[in-house]
Amino acid sequence: HRDLHYPLRRQRQMCIRDRFIVGLALKNLFRYRRRTLITALAIAAGVAMYIFIDGWLQGAEMESVRNLVKYETGSARVMHQSFWDDHEFLLPKYSIDNPRAVMSALSEAGYSVTPRINVWADVYTTGGQAESVTMQLVGIDVTTDDRVFALEGTIPDGNGKFISAGQPEIVLGSDVADRLEVKPGGTVQISTKTKDGVWTGMQVRVTGILFTPDPIVNNSMGFVPLHVLQSVLQMPGRVTDVVVGFPEWKNPDKEDAAIAGILAGIDGADAYTVKNYNELASEFGMIVQSKSAGTKVLLFLIFIIAAIGVSNTMLMAVYERFREIGMMRAMGMKDRSIIVSFFIEAMGIGIVGAAIGVTLGVLADFYMVNVGIDLSYFINDMGNIGYRITGISRSAWNPGTILQAGIFSIVFSGLVAIFPARRALKKQITDCLRVK
Repeated sequence: HRDLHYPLRRQRQMCIRDRFIVGLALKNLFRYRRRTLITALAIAAGVAMYIFIDGWLQGAEMESVRNLVKYETGSARVMHQSFWDDHEFLLPKYSIDNPRAVMSALSEAGYSVTPRINVWADVYTTGGQAESVTMQLVGIDVTTDDRVFALEGTIPDGNGKFISAGQPEIVLGSDVADRLEVKPGGTVQISTKTKDGVWTGMQVRVTGILFTPDPIVNNSMGFVPLHVLQSVLQMPGRVTDVVVGFPEWKNPDKEDAAIAGILAGIDGADAYTVKNYNELASEFGMIVQSKSAGTKVLLFLIFIIAAIGVSNTMLMAVYERFREIGMMRAMGMKDRSIIVSFFIEAMGIGIVGAAIGVTLGVLADFYMVNVGIDLSYFINDMGNIGYRITGISRSAWNPGTILQAGIFSIVFSGLVAIFPARRALKKQITDCLRVK
């Protein structure tokens, strides 16, 4: 009969012990409320900063990708392999000879496409009031460019109008126009090289000034009608790029493979390559990775500071309770139970800190997602900071990061309490009882 009731008594004893340990930890947690609150606020600062910076960086990256695709690179590009190999020089001699066949095949497959020519050019005003500017000159098909890009809607009121097909006209990025000191209605002289490497030039009228959300476009690009540039470069019927558009949520690497498969049956397709926006703007990806890594290190240091605060608090609590610990051990309480008590107490501090930090972080994210911060003056002074954003910068929601920050701070707070508790348990019971 006793054997049947032993497991039940054992289970009851364990429940009583567990309740005692939890109750003791909670009692000690609120014994020194000011110290607990100060330590919790240190944890909260780290959690809130982590959530805020991570959301801000993610928002900047998402906005940069959108601007990159809509104004600068498109989703993907079909190019001659040699043009891509030397893409830093934008050499028009490596061109696509049959852009109509490429565009027709991709259009039938459901892709949005538009042809372009990209070359480097020196631009200066005909009056000579300002120094010349080296920029990326882009020839665009005015009738199809808006299928992939959104440039036409970026000319503010009073800054002119977009270019017309077949006319010797140009629209300039806002920073390029400022350096040239030119306004809509003025004229500029363009000097560039033909496909044969011979210097040539043309005079065009500035019809509008672009102010896009992409600072690269504003700072270093100008756009002329495709047929005008083809004539100047002696490239009738040829282009350097066929730009492809597809939704941002699609996997760009899979789309590259699909596009390459569609082009496989076209004459001369063996000489072409397909590159998505991640490859076309690889320096952007590198900058984002380096900045993200630096931010992670900064946030790790913040958590280290919070950990030191928790560890210091628990160390003080342990030294103040030496006699109490010795008494509990003398009465038969196991060392493991004492460590669990301190672990729960430290986790309680982590819970308070995590609750405050997550609340502050979510409130900051809510403001940044819906309102944001105007960084236009800062970005103009700093120049190209890597991200493709101008004006208002917004954050993005990241529930995974919020949950991760809260859980990590709670568990981490409990773990850092184990070391000081173990130090106290290394003392003999009699030594603990002698401590005054």
